Amino acid sequence: METLTFQTTGSPKIRIETIGGRLQVRAWAASSVEVFGAEEGDLLAKSEDEEILISCSTDCQLFAPAGARIEANTVGGDVSIQGVTGDLLFRNVGGDLRLRDVGGAAVETVGGDLVARSLAGELSVDRTGGDAVVDEVERDVRLRAIGGDLRMSRVEGLVQAGAGGDVRISMLPKASTQSAIQAGGDLSCTVPETTSARLLLTAGGDLHLAVPVEAASTAGGCEVLLGAGEATVQLSAGGDLSLRTGIEGPEAIAAELGGAIADRVGAEIEAHMTEIEGRIGSLGEKLGYFDSERIGRKIRETIAKAQRKAARAQLRAASLRAGSAEPEAASGGQERIAVLRMLEEGKLTVAQAEQLLQALEPQG
Repeated sequence: METLTFQTTGSPKIRIETIGGRLQVRAWAASSVEVFGAEEGDLLAKSEDEEILISCSTDCQLFAPAGARIEANTVGGDVSIQGVTGDLLFRNVGGDLRLRDVGGAAVETVGGDLVARSLAGELSVDRTGGDAVVDEVERDVRLRAIGGDLRMSRVEGLVQAGAGGDVRISMLPKASTQSAIQAGGDLSCTVPETTSARLLLTAGGDLHLAVPVEAASTAGGCEVLLGAGEATVQLSAGGDLSLRTGIEGPEAIAAELGGAIADRVGAEIEAHMTEIEGRIGSLGEKLGYFDSERIGRKIRETIAKAQRKAARAQLRAASLRAGSAEPEAASGGQERIAVLRMLEEGKLTVAQAEQLLQALEPQG
């Protein structure tokens, strides 16, 4: 493994031309940028005109100050960025893109899935080949073409999104914003009971409304006026369209928590992977007999196992159905929700949550 270090300010400009494999970026407290290349000779990095220029033919790992600004042309594999609050601009990401605790991000193309959580700025993505999960964005979100499904919650600005698959969205429409969400499949939208918005609905399938007002028929569907109608929201589905106010109780809570588990597990483990792999690679260079690649594979197998456990917890959460369980089972459902809450808040490990969930399984 090759390592290069550059002394910088707290907000350096990093320009990435090409990464052949994966790219991992983590923020740290130091006023420097440290770059790791997977193999000796694969990495080209230099400081020029107050910018750090980077190219790497294989995987690349990066530590940078939180205020770093990153512009990347092409990354062949997955991209994972955590803790970087400067502007992010990526043109082509061949694999998945995972963003967590970052500032604003603008992306042209993501070949795989998109997972974006806790953004302080705007999120704009032109094309996503796979699914998209977006949670907790303080400003606007624009996702122009998502190839798969979309799950979105806690967006404080406007939302403009189009997905080829199903869409499940929990919105917080703000006054004077104009949002538009399109789904090739089914669309399920939840808004708070205090929402002030005019919602225009069109669906190729059935319309399901659980709102406190009567809907007015329009030429293409219907219109729902909540409060003073200060925001405008257009919802369009190729399949069925569901609109409700509030939360459905245990089923909605469990589904949302369960859906977040696998994403959180992956993000938390990846947050430590760069440092771990860097240390393993350095040790492998010092000890010729030390098989750092084999150890790296073992680590990733462990990660995959943890993510499978999280997925099983998600399935248990999604299986809870409000009103469909017997009274005794409903009590157990509430206990399962409490376990999932503690897991999502970091009070339990995945293994501990698995043990508790197994203990709550009906005996017999």
